[in-house]
Amino acid sequence: MLSSDDCVFNTTGEQIWIPFTPLSKDCLYLNMWISINDQQEPLAVMVWFYGEGFVSESV
Repeated sequence: MLSSDDCVFNTTGEQIWIPFTPLSKDCLYLNMWISINDQQEPLAVMVWFYGEGFVSESV
C-alpha cells in the first residue's frame, strides 16, 4: 500500500536539472476492472497519458 510520501521528491526544483541528482519516478500505478463474465477471454487494454511534453517532443 502506498503512503502519502511515496511519490514526493525531496529536492528543490533547480536541483532536478543538476546531472546525477538521484531521483525515482516509480510512482505510476494502474487499476483495471473487468466484469466477472469476461475473465476467461483476453481483453485489450488502452492507456492514454494526457500531457504536453515536459521537456521536449510535445505536439
